[in-house]
Amino acid sequence: MPVYRVVAAWDEFPGAPDRSRSLQGIAVSESGEVFVADAGNCRVEVYSKEGAPLRQWGRCGDEPGEMGRPVDVALGTQGEVYVADFLLDRITVFDRQGKVLRYWGRAGDQPGEFNSPAGVAIDREGVVYVTEFYGHRLQKLTAAGDPLEVWGEDGHELGQLHYPSKVVVARAVDSEGRIHVADSANRRVQLLSSDGAFVAEWRVPDAGEDGVQTPQGVALGPDGSLYVSDNAASRIYKLRPPKGKKS
Repeated sequence: MPVYRVVAAWDEFPGAPDRSRSLQGIAVSESGEVFVADAGNCRVEVYSKEGAPLRQWGRCGDEPGEMGRPVDVALGTQGEVYVADFLLDRITVFDRQGKVLRYWGRAGDQPGEFNSPAGVAIDREGVVYVTEFYGHRLQKLTAAGDPLEVWGEDGHELGQLHYPSKVVVARAVDSEGRIHVADSANRRVQLLSSDGAFVAEWRVPDAGEDGVQTPQGVALGPDGSLYVSDNAASRIYKLRPPKGKKS
């Protein structure tokens, strides 16, 4: 059975504030730059693919460009950096040097409003997907933040969500643009079609009868394999798609 091994560990970013570091979402650009949301210090850190610190931006506050608790980061089709702010209920879009390009969202339960956004993803057309942890739903929006669709509701049935965390859209490996959502409190990962319809769910067999304990992060490999980080079990699962299919 293939196993992962540690190749390198990256230390504290130089000039880090005194606040406790809390590294959350992560994204990697085509050139290999690594973008990390540091929720504890209200900032984004950027590293080279070798782990060398390159730059960082952000500070705590609620003014434009400031952040309350950035928990996820995604890269747009035009090189933008989208940051999901769990505390401020908004998405802030930066260029890759940290300049604010735009921001949108506010607290609420209407389309385009958020209740603790926990995950953000961008599809190949530049459409934005945001999960709401306390809103128990997934929103589909334009790159400017205009609402397109709202999916899900609090519950445990197929297609319902209960404290969803991260989300990923299969930009490179799935021409159908299907969506994977870490449905954390339901202990599963759900696969949705591009129009929000339920397709499948995954529960890891060896994690007990309840399946994945608390899935927090999801990512797709180039071969269609699904990687799931499990907070409660302190492990990472790799799930392979059915033979002949890519999820």
